[in-house]
This record gives sequence, structure tokens and C-alpha cells, in this order.
Amino acid sequence: MAIAGKAKAPAQEERGGIRSVAGPTCFMCGSVGATIYENLSDRAFDAPGSWNVRRCPNPKCGLWWLDPVPVQDDIWKAYRSYYTHAAPARAQDKPGFFKQMYRACMARVRAAYLNGKYGYSTEETHWTDRLVNDRLVNWFACLLPQIAEWDMSVMFLPARLGGSVLELGCGGGDLLCRLAALGWRTEGVDVDRHAIENARRKGLNVKAGRVEDLGYPSDCFDAVIMVHVIEHIHDPRRFLQECHRILKPGGQLSLVTPNAGSFLHRLFGRSWFPLEPPRHLHIFTIAAIKKLLEEAGFETVHPFTTIRDADGLVAASRSIRRTGRFTLGSAQPLWLRMFARMLQVFEWLLMIVDRSLGEELTAVVRK
Repeated sequence: MAIAGKAKAPAQEERGGIRSVAGPTCFMCGSVGATIYENLSDRAFDAPGSWNVRRCPNPKCGLWWLDPVPVQDDIWKAYRSYYTHAAPARAQDKPGFFKQMYRACMARVRAAYLNGKYGYSTEETHWTDRLVNDRLVNWFACLLPQIAEWDMSVMFLPARLGGSVLELGCGGGDLLCRLAALGWRTEGVDVDRHAIENARRKGLNVKAGRVEDLGYPSDCFDAVIMVHVIEHIHDPRRFLQECHRILKPGGQLSLVTPNAGSFLHRLFGRSWFPLEPPRHLHIFTIAAIKKLLEEAGFETVHPFTTIRDADGLVAASRSIRRTGRFTLGSAQPLWLRMFARMLQVFEWLLMIVDRSLGEELTAVVRK
């Protein structure tokens, strides 16, 4: 007999060695979700088990989530061969003259754009400034699909020499290295020991564990950033509340996560790569992430979507639809890369009409 007043632990079942518990209701609004996809397997890293995905019917929420959900003590089993374990990529063959020229020109336009919008100054910026006005570059950059990648390269952070930034789920630390080179004091957190080893070899200050358990003092960071992290978190509400607590007043939180309402999700359905069972526990809509951030204490929340990496997701999702899996880093034929870029541009044009169709959901908020 259960003890009065004590919640009964949910029954567990094992899926290929990963224990899981049923999760039929939306953790945000309590609605019973409708099962949208059944018997999904890991299509990229061969984690065991078969998984279902539910969608919240509440139009003010619309969250998607995994049901059943792996228990927290077993979720590591889904990351045994994850991409963060890989060794650094080998140097590729030197590109041809015209490709070098194109890359050099785009690097200079990118530098001028980041200087004009965020205040970052580099040698490339000075070279470009002698040719064009920053306002002209910013106007021109807004016509390029690459702008999404450029904004993400600094996580929408205005330049702040000596400012402190914490990256959650920092992986091998490439983003932290970039921000450190731009004058930020960087720190990272990750739970993957292989990724942590890679980051520390680069001289980065990276801690192991979950941010909720590391005991950071309140009001200690100027910025907290995360790229494709919150969808992996069992308790996103508590996670964001901790982010709010450790930010200084006026500090900025920047997060990026897959968008459940994206054009490519509608196009590929169950083959959409970012479903990524069983690692992606939640896939957010604009309404869901807005509500969650407001519950965590952030104000003036206006999430938006971008087309960043849409071309890569076309190739991955197409492979899953055709073969049932996708190998990260696999070479793609030229025609497919061109087709994928065309679809990315098409999605960009669709967003003129509906801004919610981008592949990545982004929120930039302040405490």
C-alpha cells in the first residue's frame, strides 16, 4: 500500500538497455499529448530502443516530446558514439583559387557585418572598412542567407571586452575559443567527458556536470549561451531558472534549439533529422519556448526562427527517408548540395510570409 501523501514512482520499462518511464502529458501545460510518431529508432548514432513522439494539443503550447522518456541515470547510454566523442577533423585539401577568393571576400563582409551590428573589430574589419560603409555592408548582409550563421557565430552577443560568458553544453569548445578571441572571459559546462577532454586540450576552463548541481553563485555571468542543449534536458524549467539565477542583472541569455514548426519538419515528417530519438527529449514551438522562458523569470521574450543549417538538414532528412539512417560528416553529391541550398533559400523566402518556419528556434533575452 502506498504511503498517504507520497507520490508513487512511475513504472519503468527497459528499451534496449535504456530504462524509460511513460510520459503521456505535457510537462508545461498538463495536456495529454497525441501520439504523432511511433517506433522511431536512433538514425545517426545507433542508440538502442524504439521511441514514440507526442504533441501537445494546446495551441498556446504545442510542445513535442518523447514518450516514453529515458530515465536520467540511463540517458548517457544514448551518447556512447555521439559526435562530440570524435577526434578533431583532419585538415582538408587546399581549396582552389576562386574558392579561396570567395571565402576571403565573404570573411571580410562577415567581419564588417559583425563590427557594424555587434561592435567586434578585427584586422579583416579594418580592411573592409576602407572599401565600404558599415551601413551598406549591414544592408547587403541582410540579403544573404549566411547572416543566420554570422549572428550565431557570436551568439547574438554585443562586444564586451572582459565580459564573462558561460556556455552550457560546450562540447569541444569551438564556440568558446571564438568568443575568447573576441575578448570574452569564457567558461564551459558539459556532461560528456570526451568533449570535456577535447575542450581542456584547447586550454579552456570547462567543468563537468549539470549547471544545476555546480553551485555557481547568483549574479555571476554577463552572458549564458547554449546551442542545441535545452532539447536534451529532462527538466527544462528548472534548467532555465538556474540560468536566470546565475546571470547578472541585465545579463543576456542566448539559446538555439530545433523548431517543431519548421518547414523541413512539415516536409519530411518522421524522417526530420532533429527528432533525434532518444536524445532529444523535447522539441519546442515558438509559443512553448516563450512560455517557458517567462516562467523562468525572463521578460520581453520574443523568440524567432532562422534558416541556419537548413541545407545540412535537407541532406540528413532525405537520407533518413531513403535509407533509415544518416552518417554525420558523410560526403554528399554536388547535385544534392545544390538542391539543399535551394531549399534553404526557398525556406528563407517562405519566412517573409511566415516567420515561424525556420529550422532553428532562437531566443535572446535579458534578466
